[in-house]
Amino acid sequence: MQKLRNSHEYLDGVVKFLDFAFSRSTLENEIKCPCLDCRNVYHKEWDDVHGDLLWKGIMFNYTTWYYHGENFQNEYSTDESNEGDDMPGMLQDAF
Repeated sequence: MQKLRNSHEYLDGVVKFLDFAFSRSTLENEIKCPCLDCRNVYHKEWDDVHGDLLWKGIMFNYTTWYYHGENFQNEYSTDESNEGDDMPGMLQDAF
């Protein structure tokens, strides 16, 4: 998703992202749109998110898709249990 928007890699990445995100969505036919304008605030359907990602691009810092079903993993985490931690929720509240 960090490739040029007119590249085959980007176009394929958008479709893979959408398939991943919609397969994990808690809503019937919408996800939060991670385009540069919507910034994971507005819920949209597949075609609308697809168009936004092609025309506007994805947020540059959105590399872990925690709004779209990808688990937040800290690369420095230990083997200790973090059960009860809600890091993604705390990050969402902070921003």
